[in-house]
Amino acid sequence: MDADALDKAIGHWMWRKTTGGRGRRVVSFDGKSWRGTRAGDGRAIHLLAGVCQRLGVIMGHIGVDTQTNEIPMLRELLARVDIDGMIITADAMHTNRDTATYITDLGGHYLLTVKDNQPGLRKALKKPPWHSVRTHDRTRSCRHGREETRTLKALEIRGPGIEFRGARLALKITRRRVDARTRKFQSATVYAITSLSADEATTRQVAAWLRGHWHIENRVTLRPMSPSTKTGVGSAPAPAHK
Repeated sequence: MDADALDKAIGHWMWRKTTGGRGRRVVSFDGKSWRGTRAGDGRAIHLLAGVCQRLGVIMGHIGVDTQTNEIPMLRELLARVDIDGMIITADAMHTNRDTATYITDLGGHYLLTVKDNQPGLRKALKKPPWHSVRTHDRTRSCRHGREETRTLKALEIRGPGIEFRGARLALKITRRRVDARTRKFQSATVYAITSLSADEATTRQVAAWLRGHWHIENRVTLRPMSPSTKTGVGSAPAPAHK
């Protein structure tokens, strides 16, 4: 049996079964390696999976072998479904112009974090006068012995300065954590960009989708179908690692 053909068929079936419901379709893509598995070269089998944020269902995943990486495989995975109107979240590895162009050309929207793999873009995102931009969303939580406050600021991209295909909003997310026992303080700043405009999504929605992506990164798990299987669809209880 052709495992890839079976995976595509199941993926299309799951897509049709989960198209109902309210709200935008937001799918988060994340790569993980299977614990306890080994490919022919001795490395753990690595998969890139797309997870529906609303339902927590893996819509499909694809193998990433040692001859390539996740970046082109994301586009191959997206080609299997209709992404028109879909919001796609992914980690900083996928923040590149080819992927952004692919998504927007097919009618989708992206929400991508920006880190050191895009130094020029990250530098440009730091330049705006963020101190004068009001906070659009603030959330607080207390879990795992930590008190965490997250704030999000959004700035409309106009004119030259931040050059990225289809980008309409620049985002600055600040996370402050305090250890409930030691009161030790930590702070981190993350920048992101999206092709969504302020009219197409509220900053509260954008903040929720970013949190949803980080949550999925920490909890998505994959079940090995067999040592030779490259792709598959579903979810599993066994933990996997990034």
